[in-house]
Amino acid sequence: MACRIGISTDPDNRIKYWKEKEGHTHSKILARKLTFGDAQIRESEEAKNRGCISSPGGNPGNDRYNRVWSVYHVWGR
Repeated sequence: MACRIGISTDPDNRIKYWKEKEGHTHSKILARKLTFGDAQIRESEEAKNRGCISSPGGNPGNDRYNRVWSVYHVWGR
């Protein structure tokens, strides 16, 4: 499976999810303590630069602007 870049308010659990679902063996949190907008921008930039899958937008919920976001990277098999 191709590498994946994503954003989450709970990156450790999200990384665990993708490792279980897609079998990734490596992960790294690329940035922490971002606003939703900044996290989306960083997600898009990292995915483009690394050639990874990402799904900007997703389903962030109604309080997305009041939460703290992280950008993560999962890869390997």
